[in-house]
Amino acid sequence: MEKETSKSIPNFTQEDR
Repeated sequence: MEKETSKSIPNFTQEDR
């Protein structure tokens, strides 16, 4: 799920990680 989110919203992934 995190991988898919990164493609859709790279910003969200950066904040989460």
